[in-house]
Amino acid sequence: MEKTEALEFIRARLDDGCLRSEVIAELLENDVSRATAYRWFNMLAKPEAEPQHTDLVLNALRDQLYQAQAVDDPAQILKVANAYAAALAKFKRV
Repeated sequence: MEKTEALEFIRARLDDGCLRSEVIAELLENDVSRATAYRWFNMLAKPEAEPQHTDLVLNALRDQLYQAQAVDDPAQILKVANAYAAALAKFKRV
């Protein structure tokens, strides 16, 4: 697959909402080297936004809440839920 053809292919797949891994896998199937596939994909893909520190904190607390729910630990669920609520209020996300 030539570069211009590959770039058109990547653009079309991104417009269809495909994930990076899917696009790269399809390029590899068309005899494009892995490094070249990633380089071409990165030329067209929108850079992911850097998460804010508040997002990182809230995501970590949410993950802890899910883990506590998975093991069915009511005390830990209550503890993490309170911390999550306090963080939401502190970051004015309520």
